Amino acid sequence: MLVRTSSAFLLMIAAFAAPGHAAEDLSALSDEALLAELSALETKAEQIAAAPVPDAPFGHLGAFLGYDSYGGATAGLRLNFNDFLTEGQKLSLSGELQREGEALEIGLRNRTLIPGVAESALEFSHMRRRADDLYDFAVRAQRLRAGLAWDLSPGLRISAFGQLAREELSEPGSGLSALVARDMGQRDRRALGYEMRYATPSEGLRFSASLSQEFGRSSGGRSYGRTIVALDSAGPAMGGFEWGAGLRAGLLRSRSGPSHVGDRFFVGNSVLRGFSPGGFGPRDLSVASQTALGGERYASLRLDLQKPGAFGLPDSVRIGAFADAGALWKAPGALPGQDGTSLRSAAGLTASLSLSKAVITLELAHPLKKQSYDRSRTLNVRLTSNF
Repeated sequence: MLVRTSSAFLLMIAAFAAPGHAAEDLSALSDEALLAELSALETKAEQIAAAPVPDAPFGHLGAFLGYDSYGGATAGLRLNFNDFLTEGQKLSLSGELQREGEALEIGLRNRTLIPGVAESALEFSHMRRRADDLYDFAVRAQRLRAGLAWDLSPGLRISAFGQLAREELSEPGSGLSALVARDMGQRDRRALGYEMRYATPSEGLRFSASLSQEFGRSSGGRSYGRTIVALDSAGPAMGGFEWGAGLRAGLLRSRSGPSHVGDRFFVGNSVLRGFSPGGFGPRDLSVASQTALGGERYASLRLDLQKPGAFGLPDSVRIGAFADAGALWKAPGALPGQDGTSLRSAAGLTASLSLSKAVITLELAHPLKKQSYDRSRTLNVRLTSNF
């Protein structure tokens, strides 16, 4: 169960270095969850490397430090190495550490000799999360993933993958919701999926879109289908401003009874800024722990406005503001009023400094509309650099 729960994790590393470069969903308390986060990290790092930072001759570094009302401080690091052992080979290393656990991912990508195939990839990830008062159970997960990618046209890439995962939910607390307790134990999972990504050139008006679908089955006989969509656009505005807008959406369909908590989404700052992963959405308020249940649906709208050189500062300094709104909802067995359908929203300020080979970004967020039991993420600091 690669917890997209402890997943505020790596996504944050590359989330918002520039308008229109928002993170994808980092969602579920599942193997795919953390996995999605971890592999999303690589995409984020590539997006950042293509943004304000100069081209990297050898590699790319991304680091972040975050603070939220629930988990305290969280730190993460990602390293990408180009032409690692041979020309065209890329090695990526990601790690995250927080009070409740840690996550690690190692990935290797190679150019292939297969006609028409642009790249092959092999990734391994591990995550562990200790029981706490938000989830009230412990999680351990490992995943092995292999895939191929094809460049169909400039800016358009499609990839296909297969993965094997093992997840274990253990140490249930005395106040754990029965809606989650039924999923305790170990399970093996296998899945196949694909992803399509499109991006326009980085000059002027920019647009990017991604669609991914995954279909899997676990050793318990449960099967599911997961769809994730992300749309981003950014460009110049009047008065030297730059705008950015993004849409995020996710859908989970269980094909054999109620969905497993490890397959549901536990989104946070990467989808809706100002909130921790698992910090909003369906809850079981009838138990002492008010267990987070995760959701089968999510959607959000993200808006950014930034100005280089604002207030007479150098153009290397960008000051901006953002506003997000969205929801995570639908959990099997959740009671009306506890199923996450209430809209959440947040706003905040951003500031970034571009150096010769690095970008430092500060983000302050404040939830505007939330429930009393929601967990907020108020501060994010990121460093990205090429070397």
